[in-house]
Amino acid sequence: MIQNIIFDFDCCFLQQEAIEFLIELGLRKFDVTEQQFRLESLRSLAARTETHEVSRGHKMAQQLQISKINQSDVKRASSLMETQLLPEVQMVINYLKENNRQIVVFSRGFEELVLPVTDMLEIPRRNVFTNRLIFDPEREVPAIDEANPLFLQSGKVYLAEYLKNQGRLLGPTAVAGNSRADLSIRKSGIANYFIYFENLRMDEAALSEADFVIRQLDQLLPLVTSPFLTNQKKNTTQEERQAPKYNTILVENIHPIATSRLKDADFNIASYTHSPDVDELTRLTSKCHVLGIRSKTQVRAEILKKMQHLFVIGCFCIGTDQVDLAAAAQQGIPVFNAPYANTRSVAELVVGMAIMLMRDVFSKSNAAHQGQWLKKTTHACELRGKTVGIIGYGHIGSQVSILFEDLGLKIIYYDIVDKLPLGNARRMPSLEMLLAASDIVTLHVPDTPETRGIINEQTLGFMKSGSILINTSRGKVVDLKALKSALVSGRIIGTAIDVFPDEPGSNQERFICELQNLPNVILTPHIGGSTLEAQERIADEVSTKLINFLKTGATIGAVNFPEVDLPPTSDSYRILHIHRNQPQVLAKIHNIFSQYQIHVTAEILKTRDSIGYLIVDIHQDNSAPVLELLSRITETIRVLKID
Repeated sequence: MIQNIIFDFDCCFLQQEAIEFLIELGLRKFDVTEQQFRLESLRSLAARTETHEVSRGHKMAQQLQISKINQSDVKRASSLMETQLLPEVQMVINYLKENNRQIVVFSRGFEELVLPVTDMLEIPRRNVFTNRLIFDPEREVPAIDEANPLFLQSGKVYLAEYLKNQGRLLGPTAVAGNSRADLSIRKSGIANYFIYFENLRMDEAALSEADFVIRQLDQLLPLVTSPFLTNQKKNTTQEERQAPKYNTILVENIHPIATSRLKDADFNIASYTHSPDVDELTRLTSKCHVLGIRSKTQVRAEILKKMQHLFVIGCFCIGTDQVDLAAAAQQGIPVFNAPYANTRSVAELVVGMAIMLMRDVFSKSNAAHQGQWLKKTTHACELRGKTVGIIGYGHIGSQVSILFEDLGLKIIYYDIVDKLPLGNARRMPSLEMLLAASDIVTLHVPDTPETRGIINEQTLGFMKSGSILINTSRGKVVDLKALKSALVSGRIIGTAIDVFPDEPGSNQERFICELQNLPNVILTPHIGGSTLEAQERIADEVSTKLINFLKTGATIGAVNFPEVDLPPTSDSYRILHIHRNQPQVLAKIHNIFSQYQIHVTAEILKTRDSIGYLIVDIHQDNSAPVLELLSRITETIRVLKID
């Protein structure tokens, strides 16, 4: 494994070269005309540098003079340098330090701009090497210390050789950058590997001789920690390998058992009780590997595009409507949920609601609270002998069927899929026939284009006069305005609604609904699955699926991904290869294994829609850099390695 990493500061850490940022700020002193004049001079200088008329050291000196950089400009740029950091830098540096890797920074930039950043990242100053500014007596246009090695083209090699001779580069060393100066450290034999980072500018000559190419800084980590990249012949056991720590964001007050289980599995957890809006979610997930949400947090395609580090999403609830599943799959992100964990909780609430509505309990209770005594039997009926119509005979619908039948009701159901009836339940050939025959109608359908508005003015007209309606499924399946009209007219004598088309994002937001202040109407704040038992089961189930995916690659239960599981094999490294489902991908993978004599101990491949997913175990004794080779396959979406 690589022990030392020499970083080019500007390429690996910044969104913009430090000197370019300094010049950009410095030019703001001038009016627009003067800025344009000086920009033309800077472009001409850049062109002469590319043709080697001017060295890079002298180019920097002339850039400072053309821009009339003064000490005030330098101080301002220094104070703003942290804003130029790539978002993943902090996470990468922390991971390397936690795994005892030595970090060295070379920069042709200036210590006034570099040190504030490296100090913030807690990189020792003895490992940071920069150019140095020398100001004139008026503290105006500075010069560059030409005696500094980094002023010279060969300065990086000189410093690397100095560190090696001092015994400060013990073990395998990699240099990460994007220039021939960085490449020269490897070509001189001081570094073992040159990792080309495609950032800021392109150097075709350096790229052509790179050992590895990365497009995001965190792609460096599997290379640095890879057992393939080593000059030391050491066999490590499965227990000795240190598992990576995954940055995990949990929102919407997820049950603490999830936090406990994920922490035990070496995940880094940050928990929030609210549902973040788009801007906050984007900020929270900038360095996130694992995202846990409930039903309120919306994860749409445009947000997913910004979650470049995200490996997996856990929906700690039943549905997954809040996530763009197709977009997640295209980014190689499986999505897990707990589709059956709250079945009993919802079913029990439906039975309770039916009893309360059939006895008009809530209206009488509210009256009693106001000092009124409404003891009457009008519309007060037992459940026994009544007919309940269940729309959607899935896991919850069938559980409701069992509970109601135990109470002596007749059960009929309607589902677009032919489902096996439980007990004495009877399938109805149409929705209209079910509605006409039911005293109690209860909805248990998903939110799809076919189910939205399934209960509307027309279908309410089919319902038996004096019946009741219960909806604990999805808010958009019922037209609430039409339902209000049916309640006011007396055709429907009661309703219980637990889900709504528009729901508050938190307990602090005001809830508004057309059905408020109507008699014999029960409105509950989406609590069908909100029992301690259900939330604990959900937290346990989803966290287990997240752990299994990141520890073994298992995707059993993923709602948008091929479902794959492969028992671990001993003395192997597991690779997860997610790719576009196109012909010849597996052949390309096997060709790499064959070319580098990779010993495959186990593998499994499945496809779903446009996604292919391969889990493969390779023997630890092989030394080819397969991760990088696999990532270069055209159809590759993501490659992960699991020890």
